[in-house]
This record gives sequence, structure tokens and C-alpha cells, in this order.
Amino acid sequence: MIGTIVNTATILLGSVLGGTFKRFLNKKLENALLGALGMAAFGIGISNVVRNMPDSKYPVLFIVSLALEVLCGTLLDIDGRLHRAAAPKAQTEEPSDKVEGRGSLIEGLTTGCLIYCIGALSILGPIEAALRGDHTLLFTNATLDLVTSMVLASTYGIGMALAAPVLFCWQ
Repeated sequence: MIGTIVNTATILLGSVLGGTFKRFLNKKLENALLGALGMAAFGIGISNVVRNMPDSKYPVLFIVSLALEVLCGTLLDIDGRLHRAAAPKAQTEEPSDKVEGRGSLIEGLTTGCLIYCIGALSILGPIEAALRGDHTLLFTNATLDLVTSMVLASTYGIGMALAAPVLFCWQ
């Protein structure tokens, strides 16, 4: 449980820091930080695949799972549905609902919850912690989520802290 508490706390801390110091994070820096986080997550994922694939009894299952995921996601138009769900809200908002022309909080919370809860570290981390008592994946995820929450809060506001309880319940 300690890994989940730490992960939740880092999202709260990052949201407060990002919301407080948003004037220091311009769009170029935000994009650079998110790119670096994406590369870190990609590296962690590749490392786990390379380390665990030789021990797998069904290595083809990895490829089939990825293919099915892409097929289902594309056929169900999940990305399009999320964008359409957020669009009516964004179009009806008054300009005063946004901070300096930045995104709406609901858009940010949707993005944040997806980033925090649907990643491999957020799914496998609690499993590893519960079964083996190993919190390494959750602590790694907490580090990524700290920076991510700072960037998201600098764009969408300190209300991004509302994503922390969602992550806590998920994990």
C-alpha cells in the first residue's frame, strides 16, 4: 500500500507545484518534459519486454495482444470518442473558464486519469506490490507521475489534483 500512497502523494505534490509555478513552464518546456517522460516510459517498457520475453511460455501472446489492442481501439474509435466527448464542453465554455487561453479542467482530468491509470506501471505496480511486496514499479511510476502532474497542472490548473484520488482507487 505504501507504493500507492507515494504515487498518490506525488500527483498531489506535482499538481500543487505545477499550478503554483505555471508561469515558469512555457509550452516548449512542457512539450520537452512530456517527450522525456514518454521516452522514459518507452525505455522501461522495452526493458521489461526484453527481460521477460525469454521466460514467457507464450511469447506470441505479446504480439497478438498488441495487435488486438490496436484493432479494438481503432474499430471502437476510442481516441475519436474521447475527443468528441470533450469537444462539446470545450465549445460551450466561456473564455473565463480557461486560464490564459489554456485547456479546460475536465479535458485535463480526462488526460491525467488516462495517463496515470492506464499505463503498464500503474497496472503491474500494484500487482507486484501485492504479490511480491516489491514497490519498485510504483515508485518508478510515482516519479513519472510527479513530473507529469506538474506539466498538466501548469496547463489545466491546480484542480488536476482531483486525479489523485482516482489513481488511489484504481491502484
